Amino acid sequence: MPPLTLKQLMIDNFSVPINTLKANEIIRYVQRYEIRGENMLAFNTPLLGVHKAYFLPKDADSVFDIFGVYKTDFNRIIKQCSGINTSFNVTGNDFNLLVIWLCYLVIKSTLTAKLKIDTQTALLKLLHYKFFTGKVATMFKHGANEGVMQYTIDNISAKCDIKHPETNTWRLLIEDHVAKLIDKTSIHYNTFQNFSDDKAIVYILSDAHTRLSTKIVNVAEEYYKNHAAGKTIKTTSMVGQGDEGEKVLQDLKATLDNCIINVQNSVLNINTFINFNDVRLAASLANIRPEILREVLTIFSALATDQYKAHTGDEVKIDKQKNSLYVGYRVLISELIQKTYRRCAQIGCDMRSNVQILQKTRDAYRASRILDPDILTIKNSVDFFITENTKYVRENTCVSARTAFILYIMIMSFKHN
Repeated sequence: MPPLTLKQLMIDNFSVPINTLKANEIIRYVQRYEIRGENMLAFNTPLLGVHKAYFLPKDADSVFDIFGVYKTDFNRIIKQCSGINTSFNVTGNDFNLLVIWLCYLVIKSTLTAKLKIDTQTALLKLLHYKFFTGKVATMFKHGANEGVMQYTIDNISAKCDIKHPETNTWRLLIEDHVAKLIDKTSIHYNTFQNFSDDKAIVYILSDAHTRLSTKIVNVAEEYYKNHAAGKTIKTTSMVGQGDEGEKVLQDLKATLDNCIINVQNSVLNINTFINFNDVRLAASLANIRPEILREVLTIFSALATDQYKAHTGDEVKIDKQKNSLYVGYRVLISELIQKTYRRCAQIGCDMRSNVQILQKTRDAYRASRILDPDILTIKNSVDFFITENTKYVRENTCVSARTAFILYIMIMSFKHN
């Protein structure tokens, strides 16, 4: 009798039905996983080892539970396959093999085409997060110094995917890996479609793990070289003199980039986003009741979380007057922080003084006539958020709420600078 293939064993024992309920359940689970604890801080950044993310045994168990597969039986069955060596951490792991099998079942299911892609993506993202957290923990057993890591990312080769705008965080890079893995042009496409040939199934896992691990190792090697050489990012004078005499932000760019990512991540967790003392300070500067600002910030955090899940955080709309509006939370925070610091630097603000920065920020956004198109776009974008998402309609209240919101984001930027 010829040895049983993995496909035969899976069909005979684990042909579980894939319906819309299960598909949506795994998609929601991955979304919750991405924003659990410090996971969102670790995934939504180009840095490694600064924030710790974990893939726990309960995460693997949850996938078995969602799809009604008894883990003990699964482990027993895969050991019967001669083409699988269960002593191998990557290619013989029960969870890893389950993910590939479930992707095959999703493809053969009656789900809609879009839901099939979304479900496969969720499963494979979770698999990649497992690979990612494991490799980072191995390479950075004692964590990483943020300044040295930021210097490393700033100076690493532009050929590295983490330097590309479309994959400049580990979450985006992983999503890109997954999209390419299941694309019709992928070398693994037929294996996903047919789940045949044990060697090809194993190769999906080894190839996916190697591709992601190599990128992490490349960053780690550069990090340890820089650490040994004492190379790091330190906050120095933010203002320098440009070729045309214009004040510009010079040494702050890398610091601002990291600051923006941290604020964007913080917004997704209302417990880290809203600080009562900071709310009270921003509200007093804008002459508005703290409870109004707190409500506005709570709504913004909820909106940001929805946009994060829908991948619409960078959405920009064009209004009836052909002006841009930053609708997505990521782009709004990024533009607000960048352009406000730039404005402060240009008008001669002492960039070492948080008090002066807040004063200049309040003056800029309270001015009835503003010529700076960047500041005007931010004003209009925050106005749009407030009028579209809150109950406030009185002009004075909306103006004060806008100013308080902007000041609050700037106060957050101080903490993450």
